Amino acid sequence: MDRTKAHYGVAAATLAVALLSGCSGGGNQGQGGQEGQVPAPPPPAQEQQQEQAPPPPPGPDPAAAKAALQQQIDQALQQSPITFQADSPELTEQGEQTATKAAELAKNAPQELKFTVEGFVANTGSPSPEDQQLSQQRAQAVADKFAEAGVPAERLEVVGKGPAEGGQETDRHATISVQ
Repeated sequence: MDRTKAHYGVAAATLAVALLSGCSGGGNQGQGGQEGQVPAPPPPAQEQQQEQAPPPPPGPDPAAAKAALQQQIDQALQQSPITFQADSPELTEQGEQTATKAAELAKNAPQELKFTVEGFVANTGSPSPEDQQLSQQRAQAVADKFAEAGVPAERLEVVGKGPAEGGQETDRHATISVQ
């Protein structure tokens, strides 16, 4: 029985030492990196803390954007056509305002869209080489308004069409189509 008491005494003493050592923290607090101390786990990664953001919504349909822009340009041209002085590539005041408005629409359009500017002259019944040249100059005058607004030249096609088909003697205008 003396042995049993001795075993209990040794076990109790060992347990007491172990408990006291655990409660005191081993005296290593504030002394990071010392033997016997377990480092705190690193904080969770940033990606794990925040939920994955949903992908951005798809951009507007290019065909729909093209159609909407063409409609805006057509409305502007119907309300106030791009017209020119007689026998001249010089825009009328009305023509200049409409060309500037169309140029602003083009500037704010998606970059993949391109524009065709077509110039026309009055149909006098006898086409001449000068008619073709003047219609080209008129289309270029409108394209110049686009350039002034900041539309790059590579987004523009300039076409002189000569006399307007079925047009009248006063049919001095330009059209714009979205490509």
